[in-house]
Amino acid sequence: MSEPRELTPEECREAFLRQVRACIGEWQGIVESGQKSPRDAISGVVHSVLCILDGVSGLPGFAVVPRPAAEDREYHQEMDENWWPEHSLPQEAVDIAGSLHEGLYWKADGTRRA
Repeated sequence: MSEPRELTPEECREAFLRQVRACIGEWQGIVESGQKSPRDAISGVVHSVLCILDGVSGLPGFAVVPRPAAEDREYHQEMDENWWPEHSLPQEAVDIAGSLHEGLYWKADGTRRA
């Protein structure tokens, strides 16, 4: 057995996605059993993902911050619109975002998940 250690960013991302996939499977079973409507299941999955982010599902909470493109502020100012605040993540932050939508369906080796 190996020595306990800090999880890598990839391991953190995969743990998050594994939990999301479990929510999808759970709510699929609820719909297939006729207990809830598809709309209720969609709401349930979204609620479950928000619970994961909030840290009330067995994983730690995750920081969610807006990360607008560099040119967004200038564009919105020119359009006389409000813009999103810019935030820098602390250097020690483990950022799991950026490819979550791909990781939900695709493995790191490029093959599709079953």
